[in-house]
Amino acid sequence: MFAAERFVSAIEAAVEKVLLDPKRYQGVGDGVQVFRLDRFPYKLYYEFGITQQHVRFLCIMHNKRRPDYWRGRAAE
Repeated sequence: MFAAERFVSAIEAAVEKVLLDPKRYQGVGDGVQVFRLDRFPYKLYYEFGITQQHVRFLCIMHNKRRPDYWRGRAAE
């Protein structure tokens, strides 16, 4: 399996885990939570609406790039 295929599989697995229990993962402010991928240096940022029971994925971000990149997406 190529690295790109492993990355896509890791993202798909992360989305499934978040959807199963979105309250489980670390909050980073403003109602945003973060899931850290196991084998890749990336994070998946998302919002979870407790009253409406929905998950809104904001971005997939490399751990070393622009740390507050996701904050502009949360406001949209």
